[in-house]
Amino acid sequence: MEIDGFLWTYDLFSAEEIALSADALSEVCDVRGKAPNDRFVLHYTVTGTGVLRIIYLTAYHYGGTYVTPSAALEVGSGILVGSDFIEFSPILAPFIKFQALETGGAASATITAHLLTK
Repeated sequence: MEIDGFLWTYDLFSAEEIALSADALSEVCDVRGKAPNDRFVLHYTVTGTGVLRIIYLTAYHYGGTYVTPSAALEVGSGILVGSDFIEFSPILAPFIKFQALETGGAASATITAHLLTK
């Protein structure tokens, strides 16, 4: 257990309903103070019967164009009803957003999610 340093949390989605084949985009997370070896964890809770995929997008400027990095791996896919933590390693970027996409379930899904970094 680490006792030094801080645990940073960012609210990404709050009971965000995502319709069949639709998506939702989070607000910007400013991660300029994070080191490349810091830990990134997404905590989510999903309800409904949809199936979700979560990816991240990055930008060099806060108000810039956010893109999915070519070398990036998705944060999670095939996400069904339930709650879990997913650890991932984003590429080095000062600003990050998350996109939750409904990928072919029977109906909509509702997601609440938070980013945790240390």
